[in-house]
Amino acid sequence: MSSQNMSRANLKGFSLKNADLRGVDLSGANLTGADLSGANLTGANLTGADLRSADLSDADLIGADLSNANLGRADLRGANFKSANMTDANFVAAWLGNGDEGYTNFTNANLTGTCLIDRDFSDKILAGENYPASVFASPWKL
Repeated sequence: MSSQNMSRANLKGFSLKNADLRGVDLSGANLTGADLSGANLTGANLTGADLRSADLSDADLIGADLSNANLGRADLRGANFKSANMTDANFVAAWLGNGDEGYTNFTNANLTGTCLIDRDFSDKILAGENYPASVFASPWKL
């Protein structure tokens, strides 16, 4: 599927587990509740995509653009978003446990109530982000 244009596609609830989606344009796509676990989304355009409650565990998002994406309640455990653009993304109550986000831009990202277990934010761009009441345990067990 590399370099395909799937912008604004309705993929709500679809299983794209372990799919090769490198460089795919999924901007504005509806991926609510989709299974993207283990998917290769390297360099994908997910600008403004709706990924609420999506499973992105162990997904490869290196260099992906998730600016303005909605990742509320998404499962990102083990995901690699090194050098990804998360500007203005919504992570409310998402689970970001133990993955790699080296050099990721989280400018103005909303991390309210987000699970940040085993995440190292030492080399991230964190300007203007919103993360009150972020948790260090499962957001689903609050």
